[in-house]
Formats: sequence, structure tokens, C-alpha cells
Amino acid sequence: MAIMVTACDSNITGPNTMTPIGTGVFSGRVYPDGRTRWFVELLGAGGVTLSLDKAEPSVKLGLVFGALEGTACMVIGEVEATAGSGAIEANVTPGQKCIEVFDLGAAPLSGVSVSLTLRVS
Repeated sequence: MAIMVTACDSNITGPNTMTPIGTGVFSGRVYPDGRTRWFVELLGAGGVTLSLDKAEPSVKLGLVFGALEGTACMVIGEVEATAGSGAIEANVTPGQKCIEVFDLGAAPLSGVSVSLTLRVS
């Protein structure tokens, strides 16, 4: 499976392309009551694993992997996660997907720096 990624904010980063089997790292910042979103085009069907690798300061956040329909992220998998725990695993079809990280009420005013890993196979 190959993927292409576009971000909705210039302050977030992620890979532009990935090999059919690969790993991509996404980073950004989540603010109080906020969401950070990345858009991902999957070019083939297969399995994905999405994990939260870093949250500084350490707080519990919401993590979503979904299918992009218009501007809505239709949830395929959702977990509450802290860095190193709480991954989403799913089998998906090709098409536009989305990744979201959101505040569950504990983010400080300065925000939470996050890093996520998407593994595709």
C-alpha cells in the first residue's frame, strides 16, 4: 500500500509519500479543546496501525483514524491514548483518510506537542 499525505496546517508535518509497506511520522501541536488533523490518501488496501509516540507535556489525548468524506472525518477507529499506549489497528480500502488528535480537557494553554506513527502494510 502506498500513501500520499497533505496537512491542513503549516505547523504540522508528515510524509508526502510512502512505499507500499512503510512507516510515516506525523507531528504537530494540540491546544485546549482543539483538534489537529492530517489528510492521507491510501493508494492501496491493507492494514494500518496508528500510535501516539509523544505527547509533551504528558496528557491523555483522543486519537482518530477515519475516512475523509467532504470535510468530515468518519471514524474507523478511535482511542484515548497517552504516549506509548493506545494504538488503532484497522484494515482499510484505498481512498482519502484522516488522522486526528484532540484534547480531552487536559491540554495546557501552550498546547501539547505530539508525534504519531502510521504503519502501513
